[in-house]
Parts: sequence; structure tokens; C-alpha cells
Amino acid sequence: MSISDSFRSWLTGTMLLALAVVGAAAQAAPAEDPQAVAQKVYAQIKSNLNVDLSNSLVDQYFDTHSMAVQALGFPYRGFSDEQKTAYVQAFDGYFKKALFRVLTNYKNVTISGLTSRVEGDRANVRCVVNPTNGQPVDLVLNLSLVQGAWRANDVVVDNISLIVSYRPQFDSLFKQSGFSGLITYLNSH
Repeated sequence: MSISDSFRSWLTGTMLLALAVVGAAAQAAPAEDPQAVAQKVYAQIKSNLNVDLSNSLVDQYFDTHSMAVQALGFPYRGFSDEQKTAYVQAFDGYFKKALFRVLTNYKNVTISGLTSRVEGDRANVRCVVNPTNGQPVDLVLNLSLVQGAWRANDVVVDNISLIVSYRPQFDSLFKQSGFSGLITYLNSH
């Protein structure tokens, strides 16, 4: 079953809070309250949202390389090194554009129930996103320790993985249009 573009946009929009939560998980010293750190990051996004800030937050808190590999799945293994680099760069740009497009629509939400669990170099952060209009949404960020920093490699909203939702779309594009069609799509959206 394919997830609609509007739902995927809504799912991506919840990453506004994901950025704040990852910021809390990544920055909080033992004495700091993760919720307070999350609110600081969220306030920064609300007051100063622009393309550069959005891109910087993705670079700082998300492992888009891992996300790109997971989103495409098996076909990635057959790519040359040059194709792998081009695909990951195109995915990074696609993810950043998608995130920025929806961030401006998701400013009036709050976070509650912030918890985290760490197992070695993997962790997850759970919270509930409470929009001013609509139902609360369960949000889970799957994190990995990458070069000494926690970085999100998937966002799961109400048990739906963003990365898994991309896979059928990318697989179909790759099968229908090949590598160049997939790259063209990612660069143009």
C-alpha cells in the first residue's frame, strides 16, 4: 500500500518536533532537562525559520546517508561508488526540501511524554506531539551514535516509519526510470 503524498507531508512535518527532540537527546548534559532543551530548539525554529536554519538542523541531527540507504534498500547495493554518492546527495537535498516545505505549517505544537532508551550505540527517543488542532501523535526517533554524536536515522509516527514509507515509491521510480530517473525525481522535488 502506498502512502499518499499529503500523509507523507504531514509525517515529514512532525519532524519539526523531531528536530527539537533529537536536539534534546543530543545536547542534554546529565544535569539538563531534555524537555527544556527541546523547547529551546523548538523556539529557535519558530522564531528564526529559514532554509539555512532548516538545512543546518538536518545536517546536525539527521544521518541522511543511512536514511538514503534504508529508503532505497536492495538496489543501492548494486550502485557504483559514484552512483552511491550521487544518490545520497540527491536524497539529502530531497529530504531537506521536503522538511523545509512543511516546517512552516507545524509551528503550534507541544511535546509531552519525552522518554529515551539507550542500548550501546543505538537509542530511541519517544514523545507525543500535541498539535493545537487534531489528535496527539506518537513519535519515535531511532538514533545511532555517528562519530560521537546521536543522529536520527528514522522517524516513526504512529507506528509508520518515514523510511519504510519512502521505499515503495523509490523502488517503483528506480524500476520504471532507472538510476537517472530516480535522481531526477529527487532533485526536482
